[in-house]
Amino acid sequence: MKRIAVLMTCYNRVQTTLTCLRLLYGQEMSGEYDIDVWLVDDASPDGTGNAVKKRFPRVNVIKSNGNLFWSKGMRLAWDAAAAAFDYDYYLWLNDDVLLKSKALPIVLGDLEKIETSPWVVLAGAVSSDETETDVSYGATKFFPDGSVPRRANGYLNGNLVLVPREVFKKVGPICGRYHHGYGDYDYGLMLRRAGIGIYSSSQILGVCPQQPERYVHLKGKRFPERVRALFDPKGYSLH
Repeated sequence: MKRIAVLMTCYNRVQTTLTCLRLLYGQEMSGEYDIDVWLVDDASPDGTGNAVKKRFPRVNVIKSNGNLFWSKGMRLAWDAAAAAFDYDYYLWLNDDVLLKSKALPIVLGDLEKIETSPWVVLAGAVSSDETETDVSYGATKFFPDGSVPRRANGYLNGNLVLVPREVFKKVGPICGRYHHGYGDYDYGLMLRRAGIGIYSSSQILGVCPQQPERYVHLKGKRFPERVRALFDPKGYSLH
């Protein structure tokens, strides 16, 4: 049996996180795969971690101090998972992704279609809404053709990403120096430098609306606000 470590980090949106986990555990998986979830709760005031443990006792909930944000949270989840077991795959999953019921079987099947597998990483394409007329996140903005995964140019979004064990052994985990954003872009560049192929899934695997409010943007900001944004964890995090 092959084992998948699902890596997640959450902060203060308990219903969103619970819905994501419900859809994850509802995947139409074959018996040859087993899933372990490693979830970092970054000191959520709404008690997300406790609610998850009560509803899904199998989830490995890691409590943090509230200062990790996305990239550092994902690094902590990855380190914990890798220390516990030598998994066959590591799956990044944002808790705002609404997975289709066959999302995981599709992404695993896509990996098998690529000749250089397991020396590739596969990013799941997701859409802004259920009409599936766009690609909001993934490894390329090109719409999936429904049959084969498409190779990307080197960048990926971290919303839904499948990393085989062999790639992890060669490249390592996501960089822990980023706070919120850029950790996924950086990982794509690490993969490209290591000669690892990045592919986008053959189908839309779920819904994940773009959420620009989760970051600090410079447009319309006065100069002092722009300077602060350079050092804000949700801004450019210049350090």
